[in-house]
Amino acid sequence: MRAGVWARSVCINESIEKGSMLPLIKAAQEKNLAVLVMNPNLHRDPKSKELIPFCHSMESHSLFVWEKYVKPAKHFTNLYIVAHSAGGACLASI
Repeated sequence: MRAGVWARSVCINESIEKGSMLPLIKAAQEKNLAVLVMNPNLHRDPKSKELIPFCHSMESHSLFVWEKYVKPAKHFTNLYIVAHSAGGACLASI
């Protein structure tokens, strides 16, 4: 599964709007909310493209992203989380 996709088959058979996070992201942006879409299947740092050390599972990758990017961004007062499928287990690991 790619980041931002709820269900590939729905994207193909129905529409990208119904099968992806695009409507949710658009609604968040309209409310001037920051959005972070995590991809725990990816084991490379999105900025440097280097392999992320100690990120050998979805849970460890999610914890890495949380510690490196979310936690240091102390400017938010509210945090809304949407987790789908294995995202729930990743969230529980954080």
